[in-house]
Amino acid sequence: MKPLRQELTAGDDATVYQAGGNINNYGMTYDQVRQVALDVYYANAPQLREFAKEVANARAEYITTDFLTRLMAKDPAALKNLADPDIQSVMFEAQKSYARSGEEDLEAVLVDLLVGRTTTVDRSLRNLVLNEAIASVPKLTEAQRRSIALVFLLRFTRTTASTVDEFMTTYVDELVAVGADIQSLRHDALHIEYVGAGSRSLGEYSFGDALLLGSEGLFTRGFALEAIPAHIKESPHLEALFAPCPRQEGYYQLAGAGDDDVKRMVEALGVPEFLDELMRLSKHGRMVSSEVMREAVAHNPRIESVAKSWEQLKGLTLTTVGLVIGHSYWKRITGATEELDNWLM
Repeated sequence: MKPLRQELTAGDDATVYQAGGNINNYGMTYDQVRQVALDVYYANAPQLREFAKEVANARAEYITTDFLTRLMAKDPAALKNLADPDIQSVMFEAQKSYARSGEEDLEAVLVDLLVGRTTTVDRSLRNLVLNEAIASVPKLTEAQRRSIALVFLLRFTRTTASTVDEFMTTYVDELVAVGADIQSLRHDALHIEYVGAGSRSLGEYSFGDALLLGSEGLFTRGFALEAIPAHIKESPHLEALFAPCPRQEGYYQLAGAGDDDVKRMVEALGVPEFLDELMRLSKHGRMVSSEVMREAVAHNPRIESVAKSWEQLKGLTLTTVGLVIGHSYWKRITGATEELDNWLM
Protein backbone atom coordinates (compact mmCIF):
# COMPACT_ATOMS: atom_id res chain seq x y z
CA MET A 1 0.00 0.00 0.00
CA LYS A 2 1.31 3.46 -0.83
CA PRO A 3 2.07 5.78 2.13
CA LEU A 4 -0.76 8.13 2.97
CA ARG A 5 -0.22 11.61 1.56
CA GLN A 6 -2.59 14.36 2.55
CA GLU A 7 -2.94 17.96 1.44
CA LEU A 8 -3.71 20.58 4.02
CA THR A 9 -4.94 24.09 3.36
CA ALA A 10 -2.46 26.64 4.75
CA GLY A 11 -3.64 29.94 3.38
CA ASP A 12 -4.44 31.53 0.06
CA ASP A 13 -3.06 29.46 -2.81
CA ALA A 14 -0.87 27.45 -0.43
CA THR A 15 -0.70 23.73 0.22
CA VAL A 16 1.06 21.94 3.09
CA TYR A 17 2.10 18.34 2.41
CA GLN A 18 1.78 15.92 5.28
CA ALA A 19 3.76 12.68 5.26
CA GLY A 20 0.94 10.85 7.00
CA GLY A 21 1.97 7.81 9.00
CA ASN A 22 5.52 7.66 7.67
CA ILE A 23 7.05 9.95 10.30
CA ASN A 24 7.41 7.75 13.34
CA ASN A 25 9.99 6.15 15.56
CA TYR A 26 10.37 3.16 13.25
CA GLY A 27 10.05 4.38 9.67
CA MET A 28 11.73 7.46 8.28
CA THR A 29 15.37 8.32 8.71
CA TYR A 30 16.57 11.79 9.70
CA ASP A 31 17.39 12.57 6.07
CA GLN A 32 13.91 11.53 4.98
CA VAL A 33 12.29 13.68 7.67
CA ARG A 34 14.48 16.59 6.58
CA GLN A 35 13.35 16.12 2.99
CA VAL A 36 9.70 16.12 4.06
CA ALA A 37 10.31 19.35 5.98
CA LEU A 38 11.92 20.94 2.93
CA ASP A 39 9.12 19.68 0.69
CA VAL A 40 6.72 21.66 2.89
CA TYR A 41 8.70 24.80 2.09
CA TYR A 42 9.24 24.14 -1.62
CA ALA A 43 5.56 23.31 -2.17
CA ASN A 44 4.40 26.57 -0.58
CA ALA A 45 7.22 29.05 -1.11
CA PRO A 46 6.53 32.30 -2.97
CA GLN A 47 7.65 32.24 -6.58
CA LEU A 48 10.87 34.24 -6.66
CA ARG A 49 13.26 34.84 -9.55
CA GLU A 50 16.84 33.71 -10.10
CA PHE A 51 19.25 34.90 -7.38
CA ALA A 52 16.49 35.75 -4.88
CA LYS A 53 15.15 32.21 -5.17
CA GLU A 54 18.59 30.71 -4.55
CA VAL A 55 19.10 32.86 -1.48
CA ALA A 56 15.65 32.09 -0.08
CA ASN A 57 16.07 28.34 -0.65
CA ALA A 58 19.48 28.33 1.02
CA ARG A 59 18.04 30.11 4.05
CA ALA A 60 15.09 27.72 4.24
CA GLU A 61 17.46 24.76 4.13
CA TYR A 62 19.62 26.31 6.85
CA ILE A 63 16.78 26.92 9.32
CA THR A 64 15.29 23.49 8.58
CA THR A 65 18.58 21.71 9.30
CA ASP A 66 19.17 23.77 12.44
CA PHE A 67 15.65 23.08 13.69
CA LEU A 68 15.80 19.32 13.09
CA THR A 69 19.28 19.05 14.61
CA ARG A 70 18.08 20.83 17.74
CA LEU A 71 14.90 18.75 17.88
CA MET A 72 16.90 15.52 17.56
CA ALA A 73 19.15 16.60 20.42
CA LYS A 74 16.22 17.48 22.69
CA ASP A 75 13.61 14.86 21.83
CA PRO A 76 14.25 12.46 18.92
CA ALA A 77 10.80 10.89 19.34
CA ALA A 78 9.23 14.26 18.49
CA LEU A 79 10.31 13.92 14.85
CA LYS A 80 7.12 11.94 14.27
CA ASN A 81 5.13 15.05 15.24
CA LEU A 82 6.06 16.61 11.90
CA ALA A 83 3.15 14.58 10.51
CA ASP A 84 0.81 16.94 12.38
CA PRO A 85 -0.85 19.52 10.08
CA ASP A 86 -0.62 22.33 12.62
CA ILE A 87 3.10 21.76 13.19
CA GLN A 88 3.77 21.68 9.45
CA SER A 89 1.93 24.97 9.08
CA VAL A 90 3.97 26.78 11.73
CA MET A 91 7.18 25.18 10.44
CA PHE A 92 6.44 26.69 7.05
CA GLU A 93 5.80 30.08 8.68
CA ALA A 94 9.25 29.89 10.31
CA GLN A 95 10.95 28.77 7.08
CA LYS A 96 9.25 31.50 5.07
CA SER A 97 10.07 34.23 7.58
CA TYR A 98 13.76 33.40 7.75
CA ALA A 99 13.94 32.91 3.98
CA ARG A 100 12.70 36.48 3.60
CA SER A 101 14.94 38.14 6.18
CA GLY A 102 18.10 36.08 6.67
CA GLU A 103 18.37 37.71 10.09
CA GLU A 104 20.58 35.64 12.40
CA ASP A 105 18.84 36.59 15.62
CA LEU A 106 15.41 35.91 14.13
CA GLU A 107 16.53 32.45 13.01
CA ALA A 108 17.68 31.61 16.54
CA VAL A 109 14.37 32.72 18.06
CA LEU A 110 12.29 30.88 15.47
CA VAL A 111 14.22 27.65 16.02
CA ASP A 112 13.81 27.94 19.80
CA LEU A 113 10.07 28.42 19.41
CA LEU A 114 9.68 25.74 16.76
CA VAL A 115 11.53 23.13 18.83
CA GLY A 116 9.28 23.93 21.77
CA ARG A 117 6.18 23.71 19.60
CA THR A 118 7.09 20.38 17.99
CA THR A 119 7.49 18.44 21.23
CA THR A 120 3.71 17.94 21.58
CA VAL A 121 0.69 17.97 19.25
CA ASP A 122 -2.13 18.75 21.70
CA ARG A 123 -4.27 21.89 21.42
CA SER A 124 -3.08 23.32 24.72
CA LEU A 125 -2.73 27.00 25.60
CA ARG A 126 1.03 26.54 25.43
CA ASN A 127 0.93 25.32 21.83
CA LEU A 128 -1.60 27.91 20.70
CA VAL A 129 0.58 30.67 22.14
CA LEU A 130 3.71 29.20 20.53
CA ASN A 131 1.88 29.23 17.18
CA GLU A 132 1.06 32.90 17.63
CA ALA A 133 4.61 33.74 18.70
CA ILE A 134 6.09 32.05 15.60
CA ALA A 135 3.76 34.17 13.45
CA SER A 136 4.39 37.39 15.40
CA VAL A 137 8.12 37.39 16.08
CA PRO A 138 9.15 38.14 12.45
CA LYS A 139 7.05 41.33 12.64
CA LEU A 140 9.43 42.71 15.28
CA THR A 141 12.91 44.15 14.90
CA GLU A 142 15.73 42.58 16.91
CA ALA A 143 15.69 45.63 19.21
CA GLN A 144 11.97 45.12 19.83
CA ARG A 145 12.41 41.40 20.51
CA ARG A 146 15.18 42.15 22.97
CA SER A 147 13.01 44.83 24.56
CA ILE A 148 10.41 42.14 25.21
CA ALA A 149 13.13 39.94 26.71
CA LEU A 150 14.21 42.79 28.98
CA VAL A 151 10.64 43.26 30.24
CA PHE A 152 10.46 39.50 30.83
CA LEU A 153 13.66 39.51 32.88
CA LEU A 154 12.73 42.49 35.02
CA ARG A 155 9.01 41.82 35.52
CA PHE A 156 8.63 38.06 35.33
CA THR A 157 11.82 36.50 36.72
CA ARG A 158 13.65 36.68 40.03
CA THR A 159 17.33 36.01 40.52
CA THR A 160 18.38 33.26 42.92
CA ALA A 161 21.58 35.11 43.88
CA SER A 162 22.36 34.91 47.60
CA THR A 163 25.23 37.45 47.63
CA VAL A 164 25.78 40.86 46.05
CA ASP A 165 28.70 39.54 43.99
CA GLU A 166 26.54 36.72 42.62
CA PHE A 167 23.75 39.20 41.88
CA MET A 168 26.11 41.35 39.83
CA THR A 169 27.85 38.57 37.92
CA THR A 170 24.59 36.81 37.05
CA TYR A 171 21.54 39.05 37.01
CA VAL A 172 23.15 42.40 36.12
CA ASP A 173 25.35 40.83 33.45
CA GLU A 174 22.33 38.95 32.04
CA LEU A 175 20.44 42.22 31.74
CA VAL A 176 23.40 43.73 29.90
CA ALA A 177 23.57 40.72 27.57
CA VAL A 178 19.90 41.19 26.68
CA GLY A 179 19.51 44.93 26.55
CA ALA A 180 22.73 46.94 26.45
CA ASP A 181 22.52 47.78 22.76
CA ILE A 182 18.80 47.87 22.00
CA GLN A 183 18.19 51.62 22.42
CA SER A 184 14.42 51.26 22.78
CA LEU A 185 12.32 54.19 21.61
CA ARG A 186 8.73 55.11 22.42
CA HIS A 187 7.53 53.77 19.09
CA ASP A 188 9.12 50.39 19.81
CA ALA A 189 6.76 49.93 22.76
CA LEU A 190 3.83 51.00 20.58
CA HIS A 191 4.76 48.49 17.89
CA ILE A 192 5.17 45.69 20.46
CA GLU A 193 1.59 46.46 21.54
CA TYR A 194 0.40 46.50 17.92
CA VAL A 195 1.90 43.06 17.24
CA GLY A 196 0.17 41.71 20.34
CA ALA A 197 3.23 40.91 22.44
CA GLY A 198 2.70 43.59 25.09
CA SER A 199 0.23 45.98 26.62
CA ARG A 200 0.30 49.06 28.80
CA SER A 201 0.45 48.35 32.53
CA LEU A 202 -0.92 50.46 35.37
CA GLY A 203 2.19 49.71 37.42
CA GLU A 204 5.53 51.25 36.52
CA TYR A 205 8.90 50.52 38.13
CA SER A 206 12.01 52.65 37.91
CA PHE A 207 14.97 50.62 36.73
CA GLY A 208 16.52 50.66 40.20
CA ASP A 209 13.27 49.49 41.80
CA ALA A 210 12.97 46.72 39.22
CA LEU A 211 16.50 45.58 40.06
CA LEU A 212 15.56 45.43 43.75
CA LEU A 213 12.50 43.23 43.29
CA GLY A 214 13.10 39.86 44.90
CA SER A 215 16.60 40.81 46.10
CA GLU A 216 15.79 43.44 48.72
CA GLY A 217 17.81 41.61 51.37
CA LEU A 218 21.02 42.06 49.39
CA PHE A 219 20.73 45.83 49.52
CA THR A 220 20.28 46.75 53.17
CA ARG A 221 22.48 48.16 55.91
CA GLY A 222 20.42 46.29 58.45
CA PHE A 223 19.18 47.24 61.89
CA ALA A 224 20.32 47.00 65.50
CA LEU A 225 19.27 44.07 67.66
CA GLU A 226 17.20 46.48 69.76
CA ALA A 227 14.93 47.18 66.77
CA ILE A 228 13.56 43.63 66.83
CA PRO A 229 10.25 43.47 68.77
CA ALA A 230 10.66 41.75 72.11
CA HIS A 231 8.15 38.94 71.51
CA ILE A 232 9.90 38.02 68.23
CA LYS A 233 13.30 38.23 69.87
CA GLU A 234 12.14 35.82 72.56
CA SER A 235 10.67 33.31 70.08
CA PRO A 236 12.50 30.03 69.38
CA HIS A 237 12.76 31.08 65.72
CA LEU A 238 15.08 34.05 66.26
CA GLU A 239 18.12 32.47 64.62
CA ALA A 240 16.06 31.22 61.66
CA LEU A 241 14.48 34.62 61.03
CA PHE A 242 17.56 36.84 61.23
CA ALA A 243 21.14 36.87 59.98
CA PRO A 244 24.14 39.18 60.46
CA CYS A 245 24.17 42.06 57.98
CA PRO A 246 27.25 41.85 55.71
CA ARG A 247 27.20 45.60 55.04
CA GLN A 248 27.32 46.77 58.66
CA GLU A 249 29.11 44.91 61.42
CA GLY A 250 27.01 44.28 64.52
CA TYR A 251 23.74 44.81 62.67
CA TYR A 252 21.16 42.27 61.54
CA GLN A 253 18.79 41.72 58.66
CA LEU A 254 16.05 39.28 57.79
CA ALA A 255 17.20 35.93 56.49
CA GLY A 256 16.47 35.39 52.80
CA ALA A 257 17.36 37.46 49.76
CA GLY A 258 14.01 39.17 49.26
CA ASP A 259 10.54 39.99 50.57
CA ASP A 260 9.07 36.88 48.94
CA ASP A 261 11.59 34.75 50.84
CA VAL A 262 10.42 36.30 54.12
CA LYS A 263 6.81 35.41 53.35
CA ARG A 264 7.73 31.82 52.58
CA MET A 265 9.91 31.65 55.68
CA VAL A 266 7.22 32.68 58.18
CA GLU A 267 4.81 30.20 56.62
CA ALA A 268 7.37 27.40 56.86
CA LEU A 269 8.12 28.26 60.50
CA GLY A 270 4.42 28.49 61.36
CA VAL A 271 4.55 32.10 62.55
CA PRO A 272 2.47 34.03 59.97
CA GLU A 273 1.47 36.45 62.73
CA PHE A 274 5.03 37.84 62.58
CA LEU A 275 4.80 38.80 58.92
CA ASP A 276 3.59 42.42 59.16
CA GLU A 277 6.15 43.32 61.81
CA LEU A 278 8.95 41.61 59.92
CA MET A 279 8.06 43.37 56.69
CA ARG A 280 8.14 46.73 58.46
CA LEU A 281 11.48 45.78 59.99
CA SER A 282 12.87 44.85 56.57
CA LYS A 283 12.50 48.46 55.47
CA HIS A 284 15.03 49.57 58.12
CA GLY A 285 18.34 50.27 56.45
CA ARG A 286 17.14 49.33 52.97
CA MET A 287 19.05 51.09 50.22
CA VAL A 288 17.16 53.28 47.77
CA SER A 289 17.05 52.47 44.08
CA SER A 290 19.63 55.10 43.12
CA GLU A 291 22.15 53.48 45.49
CA VAL A 292 21.47 50.07 43.98
CA MET A 293 21.95 51.54 40.53
CA ARG A 294 25.31 53.05 41.51
CA GLU A 295 26.57 49.66 42.62
CA ALA A 296 25.34 48.04 39.41
CA VAL A 297 27.07 50.70 37.28
CA ALA A 298 30.29 50.25 39.25
CA HIS A 299 30.19 46.54 38.41
CA ASN A 300 29.18 46.91 34.74
CA PRO A 301 28.93 50.44 33.28
CA ARG A 302 26.91 49.15 30.31
CA ILE A 303 23.92 48.71 32.62
CA GLU A 304 23.32 52.46 32.16
CA SER A 305 22.36 51.80 28.54
CA VAL A 306 19.87 49.17 29.72
CA ALA A 307 18.39 51.62 32.23
CA LYS A 308 17.98 54.23 29.48
CA SER A 309 16.02 51.79 27.31
CA TRP A 310 13.90 50.80 30.31
CA GLU A 311 12.54 54.36 30.49
CA GLN A 312 10.56 53.61 27.31
CA LEU A 313 9.50 50.15 28.51
CA LYS A 314 8.70 50.57 32.20
CA GLY A 315 4.96 50.93 31.50
CA LEU A 316 4.87 47.77 29.38
CA THR A 317 3.77 44.34 30.51
CA LEU A 318 3.64 41.21 28.36
CA THR A 319 0.84 39.21 26.81
CA THR A 320 1.12 35.44 26.54
CA VAL A 321 2.84 35.92 23.18
CA GLY A 322 5.35 38.29 24.76
CA LEU A 323 5.99 35.83 27.60
CA VAL A 324 6.88 33.14 25.04
CA ILE A 325 9.32 35.44 23.23
CA GLY A 326 10.89 36.70 26.45
CA HIS A 327 11.20 33.19 27.84
CA SER A 328 12.99 32.08 24.67
CA TYR A 329 15.67 34.75 25.07
CA TRP A 330 15.97 34.11 28.79
CA LYS A 331 16.71 30.41 28.25
CA ARG A 332 19.14 31.05 25.40
CA ILE A 333 21.11 33.79 27.14
CA THR A 334 21.18 32.45 30.70
CA GLY A 335 21.07 28.71 30.10
CA ALA A 336 17.98 28.49 32.33
CA THR A 337 15.99 25.26 32.13
CA GLU A 338 12.68 26.30 33.68
CA GLU A 339 9.88 25.46 31.28
CA LEU A 340 7.43 27.90 29.70
CA ASP A 341 4.41 26.26 31.35
CA ASN A 342 5.35 27.92 34.66
CA TRP A 343 4.44 31.32 33.17
CA LEU A 344 1.23 30.17 31.52
CA MET A 345 -0.46 28.66 34.59
